Amino acid sequence: MRATVEELTLATDCKITPEQANKLRVIKAHFDALTFCKGNLDQLITELGKEFQEEQKLVQAVPDFKNPITTCVSSSTL
Repeated sequence: MRATVEELTLATDCKITPEQANKLRVIKAHFDALTFCKGNLDQLITELGKEFQEEQKLVQAVPDFKNPITTCVSSSTL
């Protein structure tokens, strides 16, 4: 989403049609739901990753594998 929730709120302070207002409410609700789900997903990934911390440290000892994302991508392609 390009605009933040605050920017949408400021934009809606101007006159908008009831249909536009309803659509903005739906968009905001979807944005809030996605933000909530993203937080839950991040938490689950962190919890699942704890099991493999030793393996991650071993792989990250390789000079080009310092980034945890690189480690994940490399391990999934092997």
